[in-house]
Amino acid sequence: MIYIWFLIIQASAIQFLHVLYSQYTEEQLLESLVQSFNINYSQLVETIVIEITQETPIQNLLVNASIIIDSTSSLALSSKISKVSSELEFLHLVVGKPSESFQDWDYFTLLPEMRHYEALNSILRLFNWSQYVIIQSESFESTQLTNIFKEYQLDQNIKFFSFPNSQSQNVSDDLVGVQVKPSGLLNILILNEGEGARKLISSLITKKNYKENSGVLLSSKGLWGAEADGTIIVVEKDLESATSLANYKALSVLKILAYIDLTNDSNYAIKNQLKVALNSKNHPIPQFSIVNIQNNKRVIIGSIEETNVKFQISPVFPGNTLKYPDSKNAAVTISVASGKSNYNGIPYYSNIWVKTGALFAIGYANSISVIPNYIIKTHNTDCSAELYNHNFSYNCLAKEVGNFGSFYIPSIINDVCFGTINDFNLLDIQIPMIADGCPSPLLTSKESYPKFTRTTKTLAYHAGIIPSLMSIFGWKDIVAIYENSTFGLSLYNAFLTNAKAAGINILNDENKRMIKPFYSPADFNDYAYVVSHAIKTTGRIFAFFVFLENNEQFYLISQFYDMGLRKGDAVFIIYEQASYFNHISAFSQRTLAQK
Repeated sequence: MIYIWFLIIQASAIQFLHVLYSQYTEEQLLESLVQSFNINYSQLVETIVIEITQETPIQNLLVNASIIIDSTSSLALSSKISKVSSELEFLHLVVGKPSESFQDWDYFTLLPEMRHYEALNSILRLFNWSQYVIIQSESFESTQLTNIFKEYQLDQNIKFFSFPNSQSQNVSDDLVGVQVKPSGLLNILILNEGEGARKLISSLITKKNYKENSGVLLSSKGLWGAEADGTIIVVEKDLESATSLANYKALSVLKILAYIDLTNDSNYAIKNQLKVALNSKNHPIPQFSIVNIQNNKRVIIGSIEETNVKFQISPVFPGNTLKYPDSKNAAVTISVASGKSNYNGIPYYSNIWVKTGALFAIGYANSISVIPNYIIKTHNTDCSAELYNHNFSYNCLAKEVGNFGSFYIPSIINDVCFGTINDFNLLDIQIPMIADGCPSPLLTSKESYPKFTRTTKTLAYHAGIIPSLMSIFGWKDIVAIYENSTFGLSLYNAFLTNAKAAGINILNDENKRMIKPFYSPADFNDYAYVVSHAIKTTGRIFAFFVFLENNEQFYLISQFYDMGLRKGDAVFIIYEQASYFNHISAFSQRTLAQK
């Protein structure tokens, strides 16, 4: 197809501007060029739009031309036009970038990728990034720029990924979630534009990689597609208003023409004007604008002239922070219940010492890089160390919402674990809880506690292995006493199951094995029949499954001794201190004060 488009022109010093295109030219580019000239130069030039092929007699066709806009997107055709331009001394502007094979062409309207690299590298140095991710599109320009980074940034830790702009949002989400995020690097350089950049930034937000201490730097052909607060865009100066890649290329032509006095009727003079103005052949003076998305607005905050970065306005980064994102590995935050506080100021016991081990393990894990590309950071909480009270715990945890990180290490105490799980549900804190204690067998149920797990065995497990130990010594006849509580029953039942399999007999009557919770000397008379019956059996091996307050388990042993326990008898005590377990409501204020 050949068509010619004439613009109405002003009388004197008319310039003939020829726009050449071929079968390889994007239709959108041609339309954008014509529209741009119509808006900006309709009174200064006569524009002629011509389709050419290898057979077109270019020299005869362009004999009256002053300026050639070459949008053929063909190295062969551009080479042919360049030879004619040298003979006829017209200005040859190629819409695109120079090829290594044709550095003698007149002027290219887009900067070489090396200029973009130098600009980006200058801002990367300012931010002191040494570890980051590069996500390129599959365009020729993006590929060239990526190859430059691979060649020149050998001392940097860079992970390279590719995302074609035409791919779906789901593909972008998978790229970020499955490949980018596991790299542990929070600083991202995006070499895409438009829809591709928008999809990638959306994925970074969805996958929680777009947050405080992260950085997103976008090298773009215009500002369309950049929407999220904190994004920093580097774009060639005077081309910020581009609305598409084709429009960007059209505006690049206007930028070159702006250096020319179009009222001058000498081609030679026009070429010299441009040469002096640009002070360099083949590209304009490399200047870039630094644009930042702030409060949902695109704000020009600085510039890059050659390799000098200047900020007129402080940049804002993801998470609405002014702090420059560094190149440290991404952090995995683990919250730890390492505090000492209990309701009413009751002294703590052992939880804090156990948590010292957890904190040591985290430090050691970092020292040997257990999670490659990540560092583990701790957030310490102090919301019920060992005694649970709902109001105290709930109000304390509510203040920590948003700080818990990837998972929570709770108190070692069963009752605090049960209460904290309930508080997490009420506060909608949807993270796993990984305990280094809380051995209650009830917490084993994934149906009831789907987000809870632990690194220790349950007390039911320990109760279950007692029959194995007894079998080793040949003890087949034993006496069992258990506390009438959910916990005591769970231990006792676990023992029964394994005792039967091991061929162990329980000698005392099934109705005379139970004592009340919180057994104390005040209960001796009420349960003397249980102890007396146990002593009168022939068994000399005793197993107690109890919760007892502090050292009061020895009261039970003392009563057994008073009623017939003698030297040579063996006693197994499977217990948990009740002061760690029961709710505040189970204790009198006097008892609490004594504690």
